[in-house]
Amino acid sequence: MKIINPAVYQVKGVSSSAEEVKKEGASGTSFSEILESAASNHGAEKTIAASGSKPLDQAETLTPVQKEALAKGEEVLGLLGHICSQLESSPISGVAARSAADAISSRVNELRLMRDSLDASDPLRDTLDEIGTISIVEQVKITRGDYG
Repeated sequence: MKIINPAVYQVKGVSSSAEEVKKEGASGTSFSEILESAASNHGAEKTIAASGSKPLDQAETLTPVQKEALAKGEEVLGLLGHICSQLESSPISGVAARSAADAISSRVNELRLMRDSLDASDPLRDTLDEIGTISIVEQVKITRGDYG
């Protein structure tokens, strides 16, 4: 049985309701106006940065514990990126998979210790949790042989 969509086809000379409805122009701001607005805002940000009236960078306001935790998070993400590039070039062997899984596991344990040293209300804890979660998932996939 063939189903015909009446909005696309005319059946027995009866016009579809789609043809009877007049198309209306898009309401609101046009794309070019939005683009020009974004470009002018970007130019204003450059002017503020050059004048020196921009607030301090967040990196300058981090505590040493937070900086260390960020460095560990970046290290774990770098390891995952390296493993990804290795997987793209060739399938992973059993020994290499075990080595990669062990490396991820040790880095995640260090990351967990860093996270636990942060204040309970620190938003960086959530970021480190996400990095840890992604890392553990990838470790399980490697161990299970999904990439082999």
